[in-house]
Amino acid sequence: MIGPHERNAAEGGACALDLVAQARTAAVEQHDVVVVSVGTNDAAPRRQVPTAAYVRALLDCTRSVPARGWIYHAPPGVDESRLGGACGRTNATIDAYRDAAVTACDEAGVRVVRTERVIEPLGARAFVSDGLHLGGAAYGLVLPAIAEAVRAVA
Repeated sequence: MIGPHERNAAEGGACALDLVAQARTAAVEQHDVVVVSVGTNDAAPRRQVPTAAYVRALLDCTRSVPARGWIYHAPPGVDESRLGGACGRTNATIDAYRDAAVTACDEAGVRVVRTERVIEPLGARAFVSDGLHLGGAAYGLVLPAIAEAVRAVA
């Protein structure tokens, strides 16, 4: 547990273009530390947010919504062998979003949790059967990494 005041304001299916509205709806304040997790939905074929627009939206949010600190929880990728149907996401596409965002976040002073590196020891076991969502073992590694990043910013 990070502390007694954390709140999950994530919205399923959201992308970077939704961040500012989500932050305002969540009533982010100057004393808050915000963890942002976007990229996998942005990379979905039905969406395909241009990489530059993705990075711009991410940075616009960190600059326009006052908070004590921002942490970018980089997208973990997918297990392509288990993706079904029209999911169409690829690690190559997600890597492009992640790499562009990590570079921009580093330059802007936004702390980054490299989720794909954190879960790497698990391989395919990091994902549930759909190949898209992380499973419990992955969260067992990712949550402490996020908590460490929050403590470093707070």
